[in-house]
Formats: sequence, C-alpha cells, structure tokens
Amino acid sequence: MGQHVHEVHPLNTTELSVAEARRDLSETLNRVAYRGERVKIQRRGKTVAVLVPVEDAALLERLSEPGFDRAVLDSLQD
Repeated sequence: MGQHVHEVHPLNTTELSVAEARRDLSETLNRVAYRGERVKIQRRGKTVAVLVPVEDAALLERLSEPGFDRAVLDSLQD
C-alpha cells in the first residue's frame, strides 16, 4: 500500500479512511482474507464499517442466532 502508515490495534485491527480503503481495496481484502486482519473503515474519524475475516463473520452470525445461550459464551471468558 505504498508509503502510508496505518494505525494497528490489538487483535490485528487496522484503521483506514474510506479513501484509502477504496484506493487499495484489493490489497485490503487480501490482508483481511489471508492475514486475518480486521480493518476499520473510517469517515471523518468515525468508524462506519469493519472488514473481518469470513471466520469472524460466521462466529458473529452464530452468536446472533435465536436460542444462543449467552451463559455458554460467558463461561468461556472465565
């Protein structure tokens, strides 16, 4: 992605402006898909979207299914 420096956070999260994400979309998608990065897309300093690996999205979908037992998740965090 050229000489740009992007802010990287714990859990391998990067922040990009909408313009940067648009300009480098192919490379950004590769970073998400193959390196497991999470990319926050920001407009005027506010996060408007997040790109996450397919595995993360699948987990989010399972967590939002009807009947998901929140106690199970809470017990895993202990």
